[in-house]
Amino acid sequence: MDTGTGVAQLVCQIFPGVIAFSYSPEVKTRLVLKAFDVIKNECLEYDAGWNDLTQLLMSFQKTTTNSGHQTTCTAGH
Repeated sequence: MDTGTGVAQLVCQIFPGVIAFSYSPEVKTRLVLKAFDVIKNECLEYDAGWNDLTQLLMSFQKTTTNSGHQTTCTAGH
Protein backbone atom coordinates (compact mmCIF):
# COMPACT_ATOMS: atom_id res chain seq x y z
CA MET A 1 0.00 0.00 0.00
CA ASP A 2 1.36 3.43 -0.94
CA THR A 3 1.92 5.95 1.82
CA GLY A 4 -1.19 8.10 2.01
CA THR A 5 -3.53 5.56 0.44
CA GLY A 6 -5.34 5.03 3.75
CA VAL A 7 -5.74 8.78 4.20
CA ALA A 8 -7.09 9.11 0.66
CA GLN A 9 -9.66 6.39 1.36
CA LEU A 10 -10.82 8.15 4.53
CA VAL A 11 -11.03 11.55 2.84
CA CYS A 12 -12.92 10.00 -0.08
CA GLN A 13 -15.69 9.00 2.35
CA ILE A 14 -16.23 12.70 3.14
CA PHE A 15 -15.28 14.18 -0.26
CA PRO A 16 -16.11 11.61 -2.97
CA GLY A 17 -14.41 13.72 -5.64
CA VAL A 18 -10.93 13.12 -4.19
CA ILE A 19 -8.41 11.81 -6.67
CA ALA A 20 -5.53 9.85 -5.15
CA PHE A 21 -2.20 9.71 -6.95
CA SER A 22 1.17 8.07 -6.43
CA TYR A 23 3.85 10.59 -5.53
CA SER A 24 6.99 10.45 -7.68
CA PRO A 25 9.67 12.89 -8.89
CA GLU A 26 7.60 13.42 -12.04
CA VAL A 27 4.46 14.24 -10.02
CA LYS A 28 6.48 16.58 -7.78
CA THR A 29 7.83 18.39 -10.86
CA ARG A 30 4.33 18.80 -12.32
CA LEU A 31 3.00 20.14 -8.99
CA VAL A 32 5.86 22.64 -8.67
CA LEU A 33 5.51 23.80 -12.28
CA LYS A 34 1.76 24.28 -11.80
CA ALA A 35 2.40 26.30 -8.63
CA PHE A 36 4.89 28.49 -10.51
CA ASP A 37 2.32 28.96 -13.28
CA VAL A 38 -0.39 29.97 -10.80
CA ILE A 39 1.96 32.47 -9.12
CA LYS A 40 3.31 33.84 -12.41
CA ASN A 41 -0.22 34.43 -13.69
CA GLU A 42 -1.09 36.24 -10.45
CA CYS A 43 -3.80 33.73 -9.55
CA LEU A 44 -2.56 33.13 -5.99
CA GLU A 45 -4.04 35.26 -3.23
CA TYR A 46 -3.45 34.88 0.48
CA ASP A 47 -3.47 37.02 3.60
CA ALA A 48 -0.49 39.40 3.71
CA GLY A 49 0.10 38.34 7.32
CA TRP A 50 0.99 34.79 6.29
CA ASN A 51 4.72 35.48 6.44
CA ASP A 52 5.51 31.79 6.85
CA LEU A 53 3.93 31.02 3.47
CA THR A 54 5.83 33.86 1.79
CA GLN A 55 9.11 32.61 3.32
CA LEU A 56 8.37 29.05 2.24
CA LEU A 57 7.60 30.05 -1.35
CA MET A 58 10.78 32.13 -1.52
CA SER A 59 12.90 29.26 -0.14
CA PHE A 60 12.37 26.88 -3.07
CA GLN A 61 15.46 26.22 -5.14
CA LYS A 62 15.86 24.36 -8.40
CA THR A 63 18.33 21.48 -8.02
CA THR A 64 19.07 18.10 -9.57
CA THR A 65 18.38 14.70 -8.07
CA ASN A 66 21.25 12.73 -6.54
CA SER A 67 21.65 10.84 -9.81
CA GLY A 68 21.95 14.15 -11.65
CA HIS A 69 19.44 12.99 -14.27
CA GLN A 70 16.37 14.94 -13.21
CA THR A 71 15.59 18.47 -12.09
CA THR A 72 13.78 18.87 -8.78
CA CYS A 73 12.98 21.57 -6.26
CA THR A 74 14.02 21.70 -2.63
CA ALA A 75 13.04 23.97 0.20
CA GLY A 76 15.79 23.09 2.64
CA HIS A 77 13.51 22.04 5.49
